[in-house]
Amino acid sequence: MHHAPIPEHPTPASILREPLALGKVGIPSRFFLAPLAGYTSLAFRLAVRGCGGLGLATTDLVNARSLLENRPRALELAETSADDRPLSIQIYGHVPSEMREAARRVVDLGASLVDINMGCPVNKVVKTGGGSALMCQAGAAVELVRSVVEAVDVPVTVKMRLGWDDTSLTAPALARAFEQVGVAGVIVHGRTREQGFKGSVNRAGIRAVVEAVERIPVVGNGDVRTLADAAATFRETGCAAVSIGRGALGNPFIFRQLSHWAEHGEPGPDPTFDRNGKEKK
Repeated sequence: MHHAPIPEHPTPASILREPLALGKVGIPSRFFLAPLAGYTSLAFRLAVRGCGGLGLATTDLVNARSLLENRPRALELAETSADDRPLSIQIYGHVPSEMREAARRVVDLGASLVDINMGCPVNKVVKTGGGSALMCQAGAAVELVRSVVEAVDVPVTVKMRLGWDDTSLTAPALARAFEQVGVAGVIVHGRTREQGFKGSVNRAGIRAVVEAVERIPVVGNGDVRTLADAAATFRETGCAAVSIGRGALGNPFIFRQLSHWAEHGEPGPDPTFDRNGKEKK
């Protein structure tokens, strides 16, 4: 497993080692597992946690209405365990009353935090008024977020994209408004809804969100597949943490390597396994 070269002094190591919290929840590291539809199940999250170095994991997005109707798939997506902490359960929807009740429900199920999805670009989510569609309705989005914040005692975060398209980069203004109604942090995927997962991530767009808020952490997301990518994201955006999705599928040890890098300036030895499944040091 080869690593791309890490730029010299990519970001102050002291920053990466400082304690991080989202609201009242302490986060062990600044390296997060992003929600991935179809992948970030309880089993996968526990496997990644076992590799070490993970700060926060987030579930696959859960439909608020389906959860309230006790649909098996929604309950499966929200499944967790005592070893799966800290955990953010991500919910989506556009009806404030349903989102409030779903937030309370996931807290009862064991969520350390509640994450509101405003980033999903998939048509089946957007056409219902959820996911990225909320970014086109600033007033409604802020009121929905306010209602969820007021409904639960755990911290609430928002995952969003930079905007609907390049002519509508609404994330900075929304992040500022969300901070004012009490969110504990925002996670920003550095692409627009129109881009989907194509093209390059816009780190300058993430930096604009970082600069728009006063106190809350901003988590950068998108195209972090190597330690060099993480270093560039921290350096170019000023974000407080990075959230890694597809990069963790190819290398579930990336969080441990990043944590070792944050502490020692290099990723440590490559992980290998013998045929008995025991890691070789």
